[in-house]
Order: sequence, then C-alpha cells, then structure tokens
Amino acid sequence: MLMEQIIELDEHDDIHSIRDRLMMAQSPRVLLVAPWDSPVLRKPVDLQMVQRFAETNKIEVGLVSTESDIRAAAREVGLPVFRSIEAAQRKTRWHKPLDEEDEYSPWKPPERRKREAQRAAVERNQSDVQARKRHPAWRLLKVGVFISVIFALTVTALAIIPRAQITLIPRSTQIIVTIDVIADPDVQAVDRVTGHVPGTEMKTIVRDQVTIPTTGKKGISESRATGKVIFVNQLNTPVRISQGTAVRTSATSQATRFILTSDVDLPGGIGSQAEGTVEAVEPGGTGNVPANFINEIEGVAALAARVNNPDPLGGGGDKEVQSVDPADRTTARDQLTKILREDALKQLETILGEGEFVIPQSLTGNILEETFDHEVTEQADQLTLVMRVQYTAVKVASEDANNLVFAAMQSQTPPSFVLIPQGLSFQRGGSQTVPNSDKLFQFQMQGVGYAAADLDIGRATRQITGKPIATARDLLKESLPLKRDPVIRIYPDWFPWIPWLSFRINTEVIPQG
Repeated sequence: MLMEQIIELDEHDDIHSIRDRLMMAQSPRVLLVAPWDSPVLRKPVDLQMVQRFAETNKIEVGLVSTESDIRAAAREVGLPVFRSIEAAQRKTRWHKPLDEEDEYSPWKPPERRKREAQRAAVERNQSDVQARKRHPAWRLLKVGVFISVIFALTVTALAIIPRAQITLIPRSTQIIVTIDVIADPDVQAVDRVTGHVPGTEMKTIVRDQVTIPTTGKKGISESRATGKVIFVNQLNTPVRISQGTAVRTSATSQATRFILTSDVDLPGGIGSQAEGTVEAVEPGGTGNVPANFINEIEGVAALAARVNNPDPLGGGGDKEVQSVDPADRTTARDQLTKILREDALKQLETILGEGEFVIPQSLTGNILEETFDHEVTEQADQLTLVMRVQYTAVKVASEDANNLVFAAMQSQTPPSFVLIPQGLSFQRGGSQTVPNSDKLFQFQMQGVGYAAADLDIGRATRQITGKPIATARDLLKESLPLKRDPVIRIYPDWFPWIPWLSFRINTEVIPQG
C-alpha cells in the first residue's frame, strides 16, 4: 500500500507553484490540502489543469477542502476530493478522472450540467401547459383571494397607519419650603434628620496697606524767649561774665534756663551793676517768665555776682501741628481689615470647585503682620498701615444644601403629586455662627417649585383607543386631574377616531406651574 505525500497549500500559492510542488513530490500519491477561505484552486480551469498535470506525470492527486464550493468544482472536473486528510487516507483507491481530454483543450461545462438544464426547461414547459388547461373557476378563485388580501391589508393599514398625538397639562400646586442648614466640618455626608451638611475649611493669605489722614493735634516750639537781666557785683574787684553763661529760674518745679548772648563787665565794688541780654535754651512759651523769676547763675560766676530780671521775658512761642491720635490707628485697622476680608473672599472664590460656595460668616483672620509708619502723638499728616493676614473660611457644596431643601419639598408634596424638576429654584439666605460653637455655621435655604398631578397615562390610553375624538377628550377630562382640556391631534387629520393600537398613541405630559 502506497503512502501519500501531504502538501499543505497556502494563500500565496497559484497554479504554477502547485505544479512545481507536484513535480518535486517524492511519492506518486499526493494529497493537496487547501486552506479555508483561500483563493487557490477555486476556478474550475485551475482544478482541470492540476488534474491533467497529474495524469501527464503519472501522479495520483487528491484534494482536501472543507469548502463545499471547491469540492463541487473538483468533482465536476473529475479530481478526487475529501473533507479531511483522514477521509482521504481511509480510501485505498481514489476515483479516476472522468474524461480523457487533451491537456491543452479549453475547459467546458460537464455533461451533467447540460442534462440538468435541459430537464428544468422541460419541467417549465409542462407547467405552462398545465396552467393553460386549468378550469376558469380557478382564475375566479385567484381573483377572490387577491381581493381578500387587499381588504386585509387595507384594514391593517387603517389600524396601523393612523397616529394620535395627545398633550396633557396636569393640575399643579406651588411648594415653598424654608429650612435652616448647618455646615459642619466634622460630618462626611448630608444628614437629613439634623440638617447638617459637610463643611470644608479653606485658607488664604492676603496683604495690603491703607493710608489715612491723621486727626491728632499738638503744639511744637517755634521761637525762643529773650529779655534783659541785671548782674550785681558781690566783690570789690571788676568781674567779667562771659558769653554763654547760663542763668535760670528757681521758682518753678522745673528750672527754665537761659544763655547770656554777650560778655558783661561789672565794675569793681560791691553792689555795682551791669545789664546783659539772655535767650531761652528751649524754644516755646516756657521761656516767657515773669519779672524777678531769673535768680541763679550757673558756674563760677555765681561766686562773684548775682542776677535778676527786672522785666518779664517774652517772644517764646508754640504752633499747632497734625499728629497721630490713638483713634487714627483704630480707624486705619478697621478700614484695612474690611479691604482684606473682601480680598480674601475673592481669592477663596477663585479656588472653589464647581457648585461650591463660601459662608462669609465663617471667615476668620489671623494677623501675621501689622506695621504703622508713625507712633501715637508723633507729628504726621498721614498714617500708613501695612497688614498681612491669614484667613480661614468654610465652604459648602450647593448640591448638598439643595438636596436638603428638595427632600423637605418632597415631604410637603401632596399625595398623587410629584415635584416638577423644571422651574425649581433654591435661594440662600444669611449665615451666622451656631450658639456655643465656634466651628458650626447656620444659613437659611429656601426652595420654590411646583408639584404636578401624577397621571396614569397607560390606563387613560387604554380607555380611549378606537373612540371618536370628542368622546376620547371627555374621557380624559373625567379620568385625569388636568389643569386644561387635553389637546388631541390625529394624523392623518381626516381620520375620525383614536387609533385602535395603543402604541400608535403618543402622549406628552407638560407640567406647568
């Protein structure tokens, strides 16, 4: 028993490469295996060329293919074909070719196809003859069946083609709810029982300065007092009182000093006198002393003479200037704090997430820097304050607060009514710190909306199918709580009834406040 040689074909093989591989076969019994969905060996001409090449070279060739088209074409040209390699190996002898035609003669359809075509033509001719010989009643029957079909199609069309558009506006009522919401940094979720919502702390640092005019007043010394003094010699010898010698008063708690502006020569002899001019050391009105107030000489000259002012000294003066008052610091601090708070709120709003808001009442500041450019009572026309403050505030998600209001509105919705999502509005009121707590903040929320009657559309639709339009409108008004009369439109508009099929009725509910 000869062993066949198995040649696995691939999609790149053509008739020429197959012939070359058959020529190089080591066995006279060769099994060609065609891959699935491969373009190779699909044409009858290619199969015939393989079959004739095998006969010419005395090679017994079989074909393996899982495709029925290829197997049918192979059988027509007389090439043995199998579903699998195992099926071919079970055959001890493969079929021989059907025809012994010349290798180079053109391909032509097999005789079996010709015979099948001839048989089909004969059957068609016989069918035509029998049709012509049938009784005329058969034709009447066909006409009746045709008419019945047309009638059924017409009835079906009347049931299917009409379409109804119904618009309903249900009865509605207004719902207004006002609740207190508490922002709590210690909770993670909305608590509908206590009204707490999660609050998250935010921080920012702002720095700015403000300059204000000063309101304080103070007097400053502008000129020195001057006047005449009399020196009296207490020795028998002449005495010179040098320029710059200081004299002073002693009648007050604080002595006022004066300086001699030029030398004074006293003649010899006890009691001899000479006049000198003095000027107050400190400018201002303190140098304006009454007569006989200057009575002491400083230094060694006091051993030789004594001094006195027979007339009052004058000419010393003060002027009033702007100065920093303690209230100025308070004013500057208040003004700048207001500016910094506004800046902090603006900065916090820029870093908020979508749908979040800051509770203004929760804004607290920690002063990091506070610098005034002048001290209290210091002469100045303006006072400048520089401050840097770290602010902390609590933010809340609008969705959390709105959910609390929505739940409260639902609880106040009448039975058989539902809230209308369209037109719902939520307003946020003022905030304040919760008593006895420094981290809980309470703010007011108000919700305004409408609740509409919940319509049983399915039951109403089943009641009006197949009814005249006027009857359907009355049934809808009686069975449904409507705010306005229903609007019914039929397409085509000449059709007088509501469609019999409920799925051809489109009902639109438009809730209105």
